[in-house]
Amino acid sequence: MVSYKVKITVAVEKIGEFLDFCHSITNEFGHEKGCRVLNVYRDREDSDTFIIISEWESERLMEDHLRGETFSLLKGGAIVLGKNFKLIIGEAVTIDNSRWQRLNVPW
Repeated sequence: MVSYKVKITVAVEKIGEFLDFCHSITNEFGHEKGCRVLNVYRDREDSDTFIIISEWESERLMEDHLRGETFSLLKGGAIVLGKNFKLIIGEAVTIDNSRWQRLNVPW
């Protein structure tokens, strides 16, 4: 299994719009071949910062996704709604649950 993490700092006035965007985009992820998990987290200390973690069955399927339309939508949303955008790819992506609150975003 391989995963990636997208860290996005959202403009404060656009947080509601970003959360709506997350709800709409997660359904697209659930339909992509190889997507095992998608979680959205909000920083408890810096409430305008979010992390999206996506886990994939294989590196090839994740790479297909990263070149595809759904990731382009995610990247575009992060650029339009965010102030800062960072992508981290790795075999194991961990998160400190004491700092990050998992949001209930169905996928």
